[in-house]
Amino acid sequence: VLASLHKPGRSPWMLRLQLVIVYFGAGLNKLLDPDWRSGVFFHHWVAIRLRQPLFLGLEPLLPPLLLAKMMSWLTIITELGLSVALLIRRLYPLGIWLSILLHSGMLLFTGSTFTLFFYGMTAAMLAFVDWPTAPFTVIYDGDCGFCDATRRFFERLDLEHQFRWLPSQKT
Repeated sequence: VLASLHKPGRSPWMLRLQLVIVYFGAGLNKLLDPDWRSGVFFHHWVAIRLRQPLFLGLEPLLPPLLLAKMMSWLTIITELGLSVALLIRRLYPLGIWLSILLHSGMLLFTGSTFTLFFYGMTAAMLAFVDWPTAPFTVIYDGDCGFCDATRRFFERLDLEHQFRWLPSQKT
């Protein structure tokens, strides 16, 4: 619905705000939950439910629940931090990378994409990317037959004329 309300040529502020709200809500929910703050939820989920080998190997080396508490608070701080980073334009690159790292870490740690959540949140970061307004210049070797054939092939695929091809001999 929010994507359909977006007007081309304008900032997709509604999509961006939705993602800020998702991260803020997730972080706030965990912050207000005593089991997340104490690490009990994280410990039960990772050690008992998932039986995550890395966690199970490191946990006995530390005081009880310390690793789970550290992971819980890292998650809370990351989600709340993302809600701030994705509100401030100059922090968008940091927010994009942090989001991708968070979701990739979740995938590697749990072995699950949480159905389409991993893909959806990763793709949603494109709402924070500034797209180029002018065509990209592609410099190629104009004396090379293979290079010229490659240029012609890609020119046919470039239906929106986003690339300007320039032989290196004219640069």
